[in-house]
Amino acid sequence: DFYSKLSVFEDKYKIKLTLSPEDFGMEKRSKIKHPIRKGDIFKSKLVAEGRMFNEKLAVVNNRVVTVRTDKKVGEFAKFKIVRSNDGIFLAC
Repeated sequence: DFYSKLSVFEDKYKIKLTLSPEDFGMEKRSKIKHPIRKGDIFKSKLVAEGRMFNEKLAVVNNRVVTVRTDKKVGEFAKFKIVRSNDGIFLAC
């Protein structure tokens, strides 16, 4: 009902009101394979603070991993990947 009303306004005012991915230059692409999977264990240096309390950022295989730990930035930590979703990696 909403989009049918928009099409009436489009015809009346000669303006495009319904947008599609093509209007933003977006195209379908295949997923990129990630070198990190859930369950993998790594040891890496903690390089920065994370967004939340007790979160640090580490770099593994040219990817950023959020690590839940109480260690300080600059120390090394051993961690296991507990979540890998759309290129966002979480470890404990």
